[in-house]
Amino acid sequence: MPNMEGTASDDSRTEFKPILSQSSVIRPIQFNPDKPSLWFAQIEAQFTILGVSKEIDKFYHAISVIDARYAAEVEDIIVQPPGAKPYLTLKAALITRFSKSKEAKLQQLLEGEAIGDRTPSQFLRHLKSLVTGVGEDVIKAKWLSALPKDTRAMLALQSTASLDELGASADKLHEILQNRQTAAVTLSSGSTDLTTQILNLTKQVGALTTTFNNRQSRLGGRQQKPSRHMSRSHSRIRKLNSNGICYYHAKFGKDAKRSTEGCNFSGNAKESH
Repeated sequence: MPNMEGTASDDSRTEFKPILSQSSVIRPIQFNPDKPSLWFAQIEAQFTILGVSKEIDKFYHAISVIDARYAAEVEDIIVQPPGAKPYLTLKAALITRFSKSKEAKLQQLLEGEAIGDRTPSQFLRHLKSLVTGVGEDVIKAKWLSALPKDTRAMLALQSTASLDELGASADKLHEILQNRQTAAVTLSSGSTDLTTQILNLTKQVGALTTTFNNRQSRLGGRQQKPSRHMSRSHSRIRKLNSNGICYYHAKFGKDAKRSTEGCNFSGNAKESH
């Protein structure tokens, strides 16, 4: 019989032997084209845990979990794996083909990055990861420019704090400012409701006032006006004759109980009407 052990030993250098244990299955990790080195570090951690050490095993495990759109960039290597170090070749090609140049990363750092939904410390770590070897002052300036004005003013008071300490402080300030804005929006919403209620009440009062005024106008139109006879009598009573004697004394003489102001009747008690 042929030496099966010897044959297996010779073929083990190039033959991929799948690991059938369920606990040994590589967990797929979404490939990040912006950070291919990070992706390889994560998948290599699984290799270490699962005991995957052979180049060919690593190669086939890696290409099995890369999305087709990214695998297309290294199709030449996947279709025709190199005889020596296929995994390292694949790794180097993916990192090289997807990694941006330092100049491009620096431009992205300075111009193309916004904080978005990230917390201040998350944004700071993101900026640090974009370009290695960039001065901390550059990263700090870019980071601070993306923060709200109030947050920058408060952080300026911490002149001796490190950049990471400023990041932690900025997170706390960010949370406080967000809570304040939420409270302001809630209060504003409540004020709007109150204003609406006041406007509705004002309209109702205005409608009632208009109705009342219209009713009064209709009632006033039916009221009798003083007759001409009454007006003339009243005018005559108030008027003095040519001798300066009032109506009452002219008619009743000294028996008059009343008098008009200015009456010249002798013995006038000077009572006024």
